[in-house]
Amino acid sequence: MVADTLACLDRARPPDGFDTPRVLDDGAHRLAFDAWEIARADIVQRWNHLADKANLEPRVPPAPRPDLRRLRRCCNEQGDEPEEASA
Repeated sequence: MVADTLACLDRARPPDGFDTPRVLDDGAHRLAFDAWEIARADIVQRWNHLADKANLEPRVPPAPRPDLRRLRRCCNEQGDEPEEASA
């Protein structure tokens, strides 16, 4: 499946442009409907993905939390009282 709009338009352009007769045989007509089902499912999937706010917001990793045991040990070795950490 080609999702790029300009590439799709280029592929859909007939070789003779507007002078090309607009005729589909029965096989091509059936395949056009089959192709539309595939395209429609892809359109819905992409629309739903882009409509979900979670997919549009940047993913920011959580800030690292200090290891309180390490801070307490370090502060006690230096004789300082550790501050109470707010979690």
